[in-house]
Amino acid sequence: IRVKRSFTGVFLYNNNYWQAPAPMRLISSGTAYWQLSEMVGSDKYINFSSLSMNMQSLLDIGLWIPNKVNDDSGFYWKAYYHFKGNYKVIPHFLPISADAVLDVSLAKTFQNQYLQLKRWAYGVEHIPFIVRQYFSTKDLDFWDKTDKLSFIMWSYFKWGTMALFIAFGGLLIPILNPQYSESVVAINMPIISSWILTAAYIGLFATIIVHEKTVPERPKSWGIFHKIWSYLQWTLMPLILVTIATIPAIDAQTRLMLGKYMEFRVTNKARSSA
Repeated sequence: IRVKRSFTGVFLYNNNYWQAPAPMRLISSGTAYWQLSEMVGSDKYINFSSLSMNMQSLLDIGLWIPNKVNDDSGFYWKAYYHFKGNYKVIPHFLPISADAVLDVSLAKTFQNQYLQLKRWAYGVEHIPFIVRQYFSTKDLDFWDKTDKLSFIMWSYFKWGTMALFIAFGGLLIPILNPQYSESVVAINMPIISSWILTAAYIGLFATIIVHEKTVPERPKSWGIFHKIWSYLQWTLMPLILVTIATIPAIDAQTRLMLGKYMEFRVTNKARSSA
């Protein structure tokens, strides 16, 4: 059974967490919690970053695809179709310590964070391969391969659109349909939005509680204002979601669509002496 499995842990970007700027900290935490949520009760979790696998699996499928930017997830899809669906990722709920994005200046840190997210979002490059294999691989459960294809397509679609729809969708509807403002839905929208946002804040508070249990202790040299800001950093989340978390996905997918192919790039990471 182990021949047709790969294994991974939970990535926590704790090595330099409190040295990184607040936006990078939030992105690092969001990445860790997204990965953890995908691991729990899901058969759709795919390889992400560091992993371990049986050498026989690697040889059976012909090693990695050398011209893919995101070779970790590419290996999963290659193995999934090679073994006719009998391949999955087994999560181990053990921490793998990693570095948050941090460079020599704030501007370079933002630049490198943007480029890292763009590289991750370029995982959409696997969809043409997945679609071809979907139709050419016959001895594979129809519902299983359909479920995985729809899941991966929806995942990349919502990455580049969901935050923008939530933030600006309400402004777009009256432009497309001037009569919308007179409808019952439009009149009740503020009430409905209030309920949704209240529920979202409950989820945010739960995330903050989990966050406090997983991140390192704050530096003892910090002053009171620095510590307060480390709690208030979550107020930046809406801005981060509609900017640096979303725009790189649109950039990556548009580049692939126009044939402006990317190459692998190592993200610069550092640790300050403080």
